[in-house]
Amino acid sequence: MNSSQKRLLIVAGMVIAVVLALYAGLVISRLGKFKLEVVAAPHDSILTMDGQPLKEGVIYIAKGAHTFTAERQYFEKVIKKVDTVDLEKGQKLYLMPSASSEDAIKWLQEHPEVQQEREAAAGAEQEQIAAKYLKRYPILSKLPVENLHYKIDYSISNDQKVKLLITTYGVINGPADYPTYLQQTKEYRQEALDFINENGAKPSDFTIEYIPKIN
Repeated sequence: MNSSQKRLLIVAGMVIAVVLALYAGLVISRLGKFKLEVVAAPHDSILTMDGQPLKEGVIYIAKGAHTFTAERQYFEKVIKKVDTVDLEKGQKLYLMPSASSEDAIKWLQEHPEVQQEREAAAGAEQEQIAAKYLKRYPILSKLPVENLHYKIDYSISNDQKVKLLITTYGVINGPADYPTYLQQTKEYRQEALDFINENGAKPSDFTIEYIPKIN
């Protein structure tokens, strides 16, 4: 082996060592972190995470709570607080500044392709939220359920908390029926709670809003 070949092997070895070191550093830097894909609409929105500039795409974040923002000219700044405990593997984070001004609405009218992207992102976000909660609370796939005594439905708040809505249908024809109505309401609420228990869920896992109605 001549000197030129030796130099070539040395250079190649150094390049490989550098590549391996960079790869190892990348792997180490991602250990213990959560992979998250950030999607912005419009794509030229200014993004931050915990006050630091952020680019759209796949990121790796430390476990725990983080605050994301997105803002753009004409649009209202959106702020989302995220805790990795509540995230699912492969989840996307959608950041869309609100089109709450006339200028923002006009801009979207002039850029219909962006409005289509926002609508698609909003739909995908809702599907993602629904899938996450169906996985966590399978009983939601059976709701709403309704009979002559009660109806059980649910809602998901902006901060992604699940609330069960239990409506009872008591019967009252006059003041004399009021005690009976109260007893019916109590019994029908218990029937609804029994349905929840019988379908593998615990009422204590949810916030429950009771809505009494009179038939």
